[in-house]
Amino acid sequence: MDLIEVIKSRHSVRHYQNKDIEQEKALVLKEFIDDCNNESGLNFQLVLNDREAFDGSMVHYGSFDGVNSYIALIGKTTQDLEEKAGYYGEKCLIKAQSLGLNSC
Repeated sequence: MDLIEVIKSRHSVRHYQNKDIEQEKALVLKEFIDDCNNESGLNFQLVLNDREAFDGSMVHYGSFDGVNSYIALIGKTTQDLEEKAGYYGEKCLIKAQSLGLNSC
């Protein structure tokens, strides 16, 4: 699938299957995130198999079911943090979609 097809196929998912991300896909995604961090100065992190992160009452943005892995968008407070986090965050979502991993 080329980049345009990946972007067109992307959609938000809020209900996930209760299964782990395959190891090879997780490795590819982690390497991609590392590259984004090196390029941007951010500190995004791939968190795998954390079944409790979206279960608590602290989650206020929509509802999610079956989430056990996610990308934490982390960076030092700077004037352009939101722009950089948005840009690189979207790059990560598109990469995840290219690996067959739906996201929100």
